[in-house]
Amino acid sequence: RKVIIGGGKVDKELNALLQDMPFEAFETYGMTETLSHIALRRINGPARQEAFYPLEGVVLDKDARGCLSVYAEGITDKTLTTNDIAEFRSDGSFNIIGRIDNVIN
Repeated sequence: RKVIIGGGKVDKELNALLQDMPFEAFETYGMTETLSHIALRRINGPARQEAFYPLEGVVLDKDARGCLSVYAEGITDKTLTTNDIAEFRSDGSFNIIGRIDNVIN
């Protein structure tokens, strides 16, 4: 069994509660403009991940401000640039380290 959690960052309390659950729990990253989830990270168990991994077919980049840009063929016809400041890792995963503005969509 698998559980996905979206709509906001998983806080420390929920993260702690999920550690001993008998299912795989994933935190998702996405937004309405990208038709929901574009990346996920496992947050419990021995295969727990420290960063988000884009789903198949999702292409990520950053703009000049360091904000995450998302393109997914078949979902959108153009690149969507967010106001989320991203940090890419060498394995293709990423973390969101802040926002360029104070608006949370």
